[in-house]
Amino acid sequence: QQQQQQKQENLPQQQRQEQDEKKEQPAAEAASAEVASASQPTESTVCTLGVSVALVRLFAQQHDLAGLSTTEVCSNIVMPATAAKQCAYIDLLQGQTDEHGQPYVGPATVFVS
Repeated sequence: QQQQQQKQENLPQQQRQEQDEKKEQPAAEAASAEVASASQPTESTVCTLGVSVALVRLFAQQHDLAGLSTTEVCSNIVMPATAAKQCAYIDLLQGQTDEHGQPYVGPATVFVS
């Protein structure tokens, strides 16, 4: 219990140190670090990455989604694609861009449920 409390007390300090380190990086490196850290949630954070509308459209074009539930999409498409690497689907898309050079994955700016 005491260790857990110390861990929570150190977290803000660690976050401040990470922010200070990011300020020292060039803009491109900072953006890359933000995307990388957002895909690696810890016990006190959540993933803050999102995907572009271009990726959602591409995914729909590449897969016959008509009549499938989200469970079926996950079971039939996402899980087989991620099984070998044991990763999140979004991790497979890191570094990929659309035809305009825009990344498919980046910090989320909108939430859709």
